Amino acid sequence: MFLLLFFILFTSLSCFDSTDYFPFGTEMAEGYNLPLPMGLGFTYYFQDQAYELAKFSVNLPGVPDDIEDEIEIQNYTTEANVKLDVWILPFANVFFLGGKVKGETKFELQEFFPLQESLNYDGIVYGAGINLVAGYKSFFTIFNTTYTKTNLDQTDSVVDAWIISPKAGVNFPAPFLVKDIAIWTGAMYQKYQEHHEGTWELEDIYGNEIEVEYDVELAEGNAWNYLAGVALGISRRFCLEFEAGFGDRTQLASSLTYRF
Repeated sequence: MFLLLFFILFTSLSCFDSTDYFPFGTEMAEGYNLPLPMGLGFTYYFQDQAYELAKFSVNLPGVPDDIEDEIEIQNYTTEANVKLDVWILPFANVFFLGGKVKGETKFELQEFFPLQESLNYDGIVYGAGINLVAGYKSFFTIFNTTYTKTNLDQTDSVVDAWIISPKAGVNFPAPFLVKDIAIWTGAMYQKYQEHHEGTWELEDIYGNEIEVEYDVELAEGNAWNYLAGVALGISRRFCLEFEAGFGDRTQLASSLTYRF
């Protein structure tokens, strides 16, 4: 679906000459070779991270008050999105995105009563953000902030994410199949909140199935992780990017962007 949306937007906008309108204040970047002002990109993203319980409510008698400390939670998320970005100023790039998310959140508890359950879900994600950029010769820094909201297919289930990511890198000409290469390293702060309400079907000690209503709010176990990435400038219009995150949260992202 989103590949089709990407193709429709690509064919609709490819003839549009955005240099007639953006960026404003080009005189501030005199002597620098600016990228084409607008970009249309497709991104695929995977993330794996531990969660902590911000709230855990179940209608099951005998559940201790401190059960939150005993539950281990792991989340796996994949996302595909289409992003439209615009350089409104030579140092400021704003973007808007929309896409599809699929996720799995696993709960495991061995004490008090055995619990090994997974919440599988999908939904629509949308958001916006800004990149602030500075550079000197071949070196550059980027400060990114992004907000996304995901409406899940489960009733009363939502995911909100606030992301801040500082990066620094270097750009240099490439000798072979691509025009230039940029490499960078940095970090990501992610304020992530996931909320679920629903019913688990569990089995008691006598083998009988029981329905347990739950109300769960989740947050990231560690807000920060490290990043490293590379961008391959295939031409002035096409760029292929790969980025990996490591630490308490691991992630992989790849994107293809067309500039016009």
